[in-house]
Amino acid sequence: MAVTARIQGRSLDSVAGDVRTELDKAGFLPETVRYELGGVYKQQQIAFKGLLTKTPANAARGQSCKRRTLHRQRKPRCDCHPCQKR
Repeated sequence: MAVTARIQGRSLDSVAGDVRTELDKAGFLPETVRYELGGVYKQQQIAFKGLLTKTPANAARGQSCKRRTLHRQRKPRCDCHPCQKR
C-alpha cells in the first residue's frame, strides 16, 4: 500500500522520523508487516549518501592537484633552487 503526504513547514527528515516512530510503536503494525519509506525521501537519502562517499575523495584529489599546480607556478628566488639546476 502506498501512502502519500504533503509536507509544509517541516523538514522531510523530521517528518520521516516521526512517521518511523509511530510505525515502530508496539502493536501499531502486525509483526508480519514490513514497511519502507520511499519516494522523495528515499531519493534524498541516496543522494546524500553519494555525496558523503564521494566528497572526501574528490576533496583530496583536488588538494593534490592544487599543490602540484602551485608548485609549478612558483618561481625560484635564486639560482640555487633545485628546479634551476639542470
